[in-house]
Amino acid sequence: MKIDGEEEAVGMIALDRDDRLIGVVELMRGGDALQNIGTDDLFYKALRLEAYYIILGYNKADGLKVSSDDYEFNEFLVEEAKKFRIKIKDNLIISGRDYISIN
Repeated sequence: MKIDGEEEAVGMIALDRDDRLIGVVELMRGGDALQNIGTDDLFYKALRLEAYYIILGYNKADGLKVSSDDYEFNEFLVEEAKKFRIKIKDNLIISGRDYISIN
């Protein structure tokens, strides 16, 4: 998945129980990509890959910053993941080669 500073993108890495990579999925690209993604869609894709863990990664138009909205989204993401019996391994905001983990 290609992430650049010009366009917002959201992707997911799916892992099995032994932390082995089983899939990488680009979920959405474009303005406000994170706000427009549905968690049901995210988790159904993870279930199709038979993921035990997922890592969510996204970049934001305002760069490598963490806001209270990011922490609220992370809490929501973790609660939703429980419904699907999938564990969130990490939630990353990415900018170039730098990232911030908010999980």
